[in-house]
Amino acid sequence: MERKEPTPSEDPTHGASSSSTSPHRGDSGGGRQKPKGNDRDVFLSSVCPMWSTLFDDLRHGLVIAGIDTFCSKDNADEWIPYNLPQCKISIPIFERGFVNDKSGLRELVHMWKCKRSSGQIVLPIFDEVGPLEVQLLEGESIEEFSRLEGRVDEMELGEWRKALAEVGSLRGWEAEKFAYGYIICHRNII
Repeated sequence: MERKEPTPSEDPTHGASSSSTSPHRGDSGGGRQKPKGNDRDVFLSSVCPMWSTLFDDLRHGLVIAGIDTFCSKDNADEWIPYNLPQCKISIPIFERGFVNDKSGLRELVHMWKCKRSSGQIVLPIFDEVGPLEVQLLEGESIEEFSRLEGRVDEMELGEWRKALAEVGSLRGWEAEKFAYGYIICHRNII
């Protein structure tokens, strides 16, 4: 059976920025694989030491749209390993200072592992930082990340580096190009 390519109005990634990879609709890394056993809609995570208006506005928009939304803001760390794999989509929001948010980086590693193991869709949003900065290829994040060396376990630091490189290379949105909430609620991503 041949797959019909979506029109721009049907394509949730239409208008999204992309770094090095160009995944297909319904996927965030190249292959088309439906997540297995997922019964929740979205996990929303702010990879930043401070909560932002974007995070709150996006969360509000998702809830208003009737999308079952779970977020790190409301849930303790022990929630993440059990419930994150149950979500269909993870949305990490990267903002200035993301390198200094250890719990956010740990959540990002869990998202990356869920994407790799079960095909979970990961849709990053870049707010005041670009995909290359998230991948630790340019900007202040390179120096900030290097300051963690010797203060954080090398294995964990390596996982963070891999997750940042992988998720930063996915197709995502640069927040300043969209009105908050428009990204999800009006583009029929779910």
